[in-house]
Amino acid sequence: MLNLREYRQKADRLADHLPWAALVAPGVVLNKDGSFCASSGSAAPI
Repeated sequence: MLNLREYRQKADRLADHLPWAALVAPGVVLNKDGSFCASSGSAAPI
């Protein structure tokens, strides 16, 4: 778990309010609490 209070006392940027920490692979995001979020996409046929 990332404790961001050590670095900044006031949340003044958008990144401070978002749960994302890093993009670790295509479609996989590491959140600040250590959890992962996976996404996928699809396109409709024309």
